[in-house]
Amino acid sequence: AAAVVPEAEGLRLHLSSNNRTGYKGVYRLTSGSFEVTKCENGKAVYLGCFGTAVEAAVAYARAVHEVPACQGEAPPLPAKRALESATAPPPPKRRSSSGSAAASSSSSASSSS
Repeated sequence: AAAVVPEAEGLRLHLSSNNRTGYKGVYRLTSGSFEVTKCENGKAVYLGCFGTAVEAAVAYARAVHEVPACQGEAPPLPAKRALESATAPPPPKRRSSSGSAAASSSSSASSSS
């Protein structure tokens, strides 16, 4: 078995003394690969299947927004709001539509006088 490491790829890994792999959320399959899941709202969320326990532990650390090991403790990211703002379409431009409405109203006003 490979040695359990506390850090990899600049991330602090989540160690577990209750898990045979040594990492939280990482489980060895009968095929020899490693599956990783995290708990979200009381349900297991599948994160992937990896060749090594360390690769799976890195995926877990990324999924739970682990800060880089060199930066120390940081407050958790507001994941829902950050995701919504990153995926939300930009608001419609009102300036161009009101400008065309003003132009049409001024042209109709000049034609009626």
